[in-house]
Amino acid sequence: MDFTKPGIFELPKFTDSRGSLSFAQNFDHVPFEIKRVFWIYDVPEGEKRGGHSHNEVNSVLIAVAGSMDINLFDGEKWEHFHLDSPNKALIHPRGYWVTLENFSPGSVCMVLVDGLYNKDEYERDLDNFIESK
Repeated sequence: MDFTKPGIFELPKFTDSRGSLSFAQNFDHVPFEIKRVFWIYDVPEGEKRGGHSHNEVNSVLIAVAGSMDINLFDGEKWEHFHLDSPNKALIHPRGYWVTLENFSPGSVCMVLVDGLYNKDEYERDLDNFIESK
């Protein structure tokens, strides 16, 4: 898979009579060293998250519970993705605008990032984002 473009990829999944286990490992399953992890949850019905792009960091999004839709925009076209399984992940490369919506009740989206939080590397205005492309 080309990790410079958005796309869904599968994570390892092991299932037996006790249940299932999936994991993501630096460089083997995630194309970078994970430096930050956060999760989005308790999103009220109809609310959206995201609404920004990153200039420096890449991320991988995983629906560890429930489901959600992720929309990525490169400045010219939108791509739409649906996550609904903890063994599927979406690469969100830097330079793409992101919105998350349609969270199912009880959903949790875990995000793996290759950089530490830096508020200055975000673009939070869609018009500025489009203009910069």
